[in-house]
Amino acid sequence: MNLKPWLGYAQRALCERHIPEEAFASAIANLAESWIGQPNDASSAPALALFPPDDIPLSEAILHLSALQPQQQALKKNSGQYFTPLSLAENLLNASVRKSNGTVRAESCGKGLTFLDPACGSGVFLYVAARMAAQVTPSSGLDTTRKRATFVNDCLFGIEKDPQVARLARATLTAWILEGAGVAEGVGVGAGIRAEAEAEARLGVHATILAEAAQITTAKILCDDALLGNAWRSSHFDCVVGNPPFLGVRRGRIPVSEKAALQHRFKTAQGQFDLYALFVEDALTRINEGGFIAFVLPRPLLSNHYSALLRNLLARETTVHNILDFGKPFQAGVEIIGLVASGNSAVSTVTKPETAISSPSAGSANA
Repeated sequence: MNLKPWLGYAQRALCERHIPEEAFASAIANLAESWIGQPNDASSAPALALFPPDDIPLSEAILHLSALQPQQQALKKNSGQYFTPLSLAENLLNASVRKSNGTVRAESCGKGLTFLDPACGSGVFLYVAARMAAQVTPSSGLDTTRKRATFVNDCLFGIEKDPQVARLARATLTAWILEGAGVAEGVGVGAGIRAEAEAEARLGVHATILAEAAQITTAKILCDDALLGNAWRSSHFDCVVGNPPFLGVRRGRIPVSEKAALQHRFKTAQGQFDLYALFVEDALTRINEGGFIAFVLPRPLLSNHYSALLRNLLARETTVHNILDFGKPFQAGVEIIGLVASGNSAVSTVTKPETAISSPSAGSANA
């Protein structure tokens, strides 16, 4: 996949047009869907000094573009959203599905482990779960679009409040499904368009595959308020993962009516509460017996006074398996940890992830 047209558009949108973030997200979603739907001529794309590798899959390219959204927009500050670096999501999910000896829990992903991301952003955690599933299964396990579509349909679930960002998550998973047949796989710059055309001609059913994949991902990524809505409320999952919004009531950005509804529903919605605490509390009601949660959270929750209710909840109702120290991967500037917990109370140690966190590739902090 030649990324220059993608990033050329992003550069123009950010540096020349100064368009609002919501319009940028919509435009990128349109672009993602058009790239998935048909090959494009990249001959007129501007040359860029910096861009991700040309041979990454289309699914990952969508995540890269999502992370390019303007970080300083008022919308981002008001929503508490910060897109998740791909390597951070990989580290957290690896810590979640692997035992202390490094082996995968009962071949977790490959055995049909179900994942919910209640603030999925552009789908980075669900994408990582899918990619891990392909890695831990036999080589023939998820090597076709049909098998990948079945996996997404059976195992991946997402909720995203922003409709444009939800479209990005659907596009990410749709692209991953198509990559099972090589339709959207990354190739070198010179061969990009030719390889895509050859793949489409070889399959002869590109439009049908695309329609089926899009239908599945639309049904699996629901646009709703995860805390107050009903999306996936009747289901339970093996793992609830993600990067919820960091948005405290002390900043005055939660409407009074919404604050009252949250206080009525959640035990941790008291005093100067933050939405991330409510996402953790909600996640504990959504996991199966023996299930676990894996969240990106602000490090201050380990000691600040207004997170005491959340710490007490975790001590009472979970076993904390791991706390990963991620430093400051977001432009928000706050120190971040990864929390992996399940079941019922224990103590953990703080560890540094082995893999360094690279530049953002997308999810949402809400993702």
